[in-house]
Amino acid sequence: MATIETSVSKEITVPPLTVFAVVSDPSRMSEWINGVQSAGWEEGASLRVGARFDMKNKYGRKVHDIKMEITASEAGSLLEYRTVEGPYPIQGRFVLRPSGDGTALTYNQTAYSDSRLAAIGFYVTGWLAKPMMRRMLRKDLEKLATILQASG
Repeated sequence: MATIETSVSKEITVPPLTVFAVVSDPSRMSEWINGVQSAGWEEGASLRVGARFDMKNKYGRKVHDIKMEITASEAGSLLEYRTVEGPYPIQGRFVLRPSGDGTALTYNQTAYSDSRLAAIGFYVTGWLAKPMMRRMLRKDLEKLATILQASG
């Protein structure tokens, strides 16, 4: 299986628990993650390892239904999730550390090929896709920082 992995970091001038409260709340993803039109916990689910949330994500002209699962969670310091159903499988990881008066946030994302054709595409265009992915994640973190800093 081919992968494309990237990582971005951002200093945010709010405490780690405040940042964690937003990044761990699927219902807020549409506020700061490009392409997410809506997301929310499955009925009865809440933040814990194994919990799942549904997401509607727009790629190009089509909106895709995607189901994600929490794979690791430590309040204020770590959140990981992965695709369990839907196209464009990814694994996301947020690492938060206290830094001065705020939070040092690192966002890692790994995209996995979901077909032989996608794997070939990853190998052929990975040199271009990785910087594009990094740029997209940077924009997401900039938007997250703006929202958090404006609220307090």
